[in-house]
Amino acid sequence: MRDAVACAAWNRLKKWGGVGRVARLSQSMEWRRRVGADNIQSTWAPPDFLDAYWPCRLLPTCDHEGDPVIVDRVGRNDIYGLLRAFGTEAMTTHATWIREELFDQAKVGFR
Repeated sequence: MRDAVACAAWNRLKKWGGVGRVARLSQSMEWRRRVGADNIQSTWAPPDFLDAYWPCRLLPTCDHEGDPVIVDRVGRNDIYGLLRAFGTEAMTTHATWIREELFDQAKVGFR
C-alpha cells in the first residue's frame, strides 16, 4: 500500500479475521512489489492508442460517502481483443497504471 491511510482503509474494508487479514495484506503487498505498482508511473507509460480503447477517468466529485468516483467503461471494451493484441501482462500493467494514476489524482484532488 502506498501510505498508512490507504493501508488502514484497506484493512477496515476487509471482513476477514486476524490471521486471514494479515495473510491477504501480505499477499497484496507481495503482488505490488512483484508488478512494481508503487513506481509504475515513472517506469511505464501506456501507448497513446491504448487509452482510446480503454478509457478510464476520475470524476471531479465524490460519492455520498466521500469516495472518488471512477468511470471505467470495461463493458464497452473488447477485452478479448485487447488481450490478444497486447497479452495478459501488458493489460495487467496498464490496469495497474490506470489505478495508480487515479489514486494520485484522487489524493491530490480530494484529500
